[in-house]
Amino acid sequence: MQIYLIRHADAEPLGAGGADNDEERALTGKGLGQTEELARFFKRLGVDPGAVLTSPLVRSRQTAERLLEKMGLGEGKCELILEDELAPGGSCKGLAKRLSKLSSPVVFLVGHEPDLGRFTAWLIGSKRAQVELAKAGVAYVDANAPLGKACGSLVWLVTPTLLVR
Repeated sequence: MQIYLIRHADAEPLGAGGADNDEERALTGKGLGQTEELARFFKRLGVDPGAVLTSPLVRSRQTAERLLEKMGLGEGKCELILEDELAPGGSCKGLAKRLSKLSSPVVFLVGHEPDLGRFTAWLIGSKRAQVELAKAGVAYVDANAPLGKACGSLVWLVTPTLLVR
């Protein structure tokens, strides 16, 4: 399975735009632009996800929805799934179990740090690995079945500044 772990794009600070709690923080104009760059990047690579799992928090949902829209994968062309295991504090084992039930060989996961970095490290087999994704950053892990600890290898890690053409 090709797993693309995507940290949500830049979001408003707490209190801005009427967001009274962390879960409600929306993307900024910069974040919307970062998401468009991500979409162009994936289109250049020819990456076509069969499913996109996203944290239920607003900034992650907006990142996932806009990414699909800009990639031309909206309106039922790609399954968008709200996944509680991608919310802050989610379980690596729980997320792997959820991914194992998918039939798609290419999956996007949109979530938060430090959880995405921890899940990436778990997939490649080391709690000691320090994988950190910048906002709108992406890690690509090629994973073998069955999904679990040390089932994959890190193919690449990209920061948003490298995405801009």
